[in-house]
Amino acid sequence: MRARRIYQLLLAGLILSLPLSSGGAWAAPFPPAQRGTRWEAAPAKPGDTVVAALGSARRVPAGMRAERDCPEVSRFTACDAMPANIVLRDWSKLGGKVVGGVFFDITIGYRTESLSNRYRALVHVKVTKAFGLTRGTVTTITGSCRIPCASSGSAAGPTARPGDDWNGTLSFQDAVMKGESHINVANIAILPAHPVFERQQGDSGPAAAEIRCDDSFKGKKPGCVVRRFFPTITEMAQLPAIAANIRSVQRRGGVGVPGNLLKALTRTTDKSRIARNRGAVCGSAIVGPRPVGKECDEYPFASTLNGGTATPEESRGWAWVPETEQRSQGAFLANFYTKNRVLDGDHFYVQV
Repeated sequence: MRARRIYQLLLAGLILSLPLSSGGAWAAPFPPAQRGTRWEAAPAKPGDTVVAALGSARRVPAGMRAERDCPEVSRFTACDAMPANIVLRDWSKLGGKVVGGVFFDITIGYRTESLSNRYRALVHVKVTKAFGLTRGTVTTITGSCRIPCASSGSAAGPTARPGDDWNGTLSFQDAVMKGESHINVANIAILPAHPVFERQQGDSGPAAAEIRCDDSFKGKKPGCVVRRFFPTITEMAQLPAIAANIRSVQRRGGVGVPGNLLKALTRTTDKSRIARNRGAVCGSAIVGPRPVGKECDEYPFASTLNGGTATPEESRGWAWVPETEQRSQGAFLANFYTKNRVLDGDHFYVQV
């Protein structure tokens, strides 16, 4: 008897030491015959364990949402979807018999602001399957981020039976310094709790959304955006002559068409390059004398890496446009860069 008990303890320690988020542990946490939606109430024995496992996070594509509580992905909103489960084991049985389990889905909806280094994440949990001794099981979810980012708050609720559905909020703040930018990926932790089971074991893993905070715009507060979302400037449609020029270039294969990742525009803040770009397309030696009340408008914009002669001749163009439109275009573009925190090297689109 004593030898068998020692063997049980050694085997239990070996199983508990396995990483919860590994492929094998995630793929089959429960015996196939025990998977389902049956839910029961029964007393548990001291020494049993409840163990949580967190699946890999999935970043929801731009312009979509995972479900009703997750915002549609944009420059200032993002959505992650993460599966999770809880396994309840009876360690009085050889190998730790599974006596209960829960499957649930987690979505995390991020909301950032253009002029704030604080952002928040709405956590939504929904239990899809449960069986066995799960009565009273509760899960707490927290988030953390790397310095100089700090986090606070937690979300907790029942994960005991199918249909359990609840929300909570996590808060983040990035103390980004002047002229700097940081990319934050939250680390999500889950911890299960059962009123009777003696041992509780949680899990953690990285989220998918990348939130970038920066303090790069003179005279403006720091702010945060969803890094992998490319914003679109639409104000150029208000300028008839400029819009016609952009439309003509885009229709013959030019860059900047919304949704085409391979042809997105890329901003540059290099003043000397901007000047060279403008001169290479709108220089007087190229376009000739300037008509009264007109200015040369080039596309792609001089303030992009696509400007000048970087883009093939058939995919770029220029036109004489009213001076008033040219001035408005400069203001629209500057406001767009600031509002959407488009930094040097960031991508964006133009819709006219």
